[in-house]
Amino acid sequence: MYRTGVVIFHIGLVAYLLSLWHFVMYVLRARERLAGRGLRLALCGLGIHGVSLVLVSLGQAMLPWANSLQNISFWCWVVMAISLAVSYRFRLKVLGLFVIPLVVVLLFMAMTGQKSSSAYSEGVGQTFWAAVHIGLVFVAYASFVFAAVTGFMYILQSHFLKKKETGELYGKLPPLDLLDRLNYLALLAGFVFLSAGLV
Repeated sequence: MYRTGVVIFHIGLVAYLLSLWHFVMYVLRARERLAGRGLRLALCGLGIHGVSLVLVSLGQAMLPWANSLQNISFWCWVVMAISLAVSYRFRLKVLGLFVIPLVVVLLFMAMTGQKSSSAYSEGVGQTFWAAVHIGLVFVAYASFVFAAVTGFMYILQSHFLKKKETGELYGKLPPLDLLDRLNYLALLAGFVFLSAGLV
């Protein structure tokens, strides 16, 4: 079951890469259908990624933070889940262009890094309350990363508007008020989840 989960994980990674390619092509060619395909591929990648996390965890009989690869993989899954939920809720067609590269780079770094069991494999973090604590902290960190992404998008959009520059991204970024709202909500959610996780 563990080996099957690892194979499925690689399939999910390919889906993320295909999704990223569609988002890049959407920015360069300004075709709406490419953004739609990118979102659907990212959603498929998220589902496949989730299945791999479950299979690997069942194969090791541990929760998805037993080693460095699973740790980062689970965190990236949470980041992608939040990003896709926001993308569909607010119809943000370009958000994946900023989130997916970060997720893919982290997953590749995790794959090439240490894969041995960490202290969690000795039973730490495997109890119910420890799982709740770690899960809440993971969501908090993912929210902070999402806030950083929306903040970067805000800076880009503000630059385009002040300099009156046009380019591939011009007109595809969300309005400043929406980005400001998303950034505030992400920071608020991160603070709430982190506080709950540390209690």
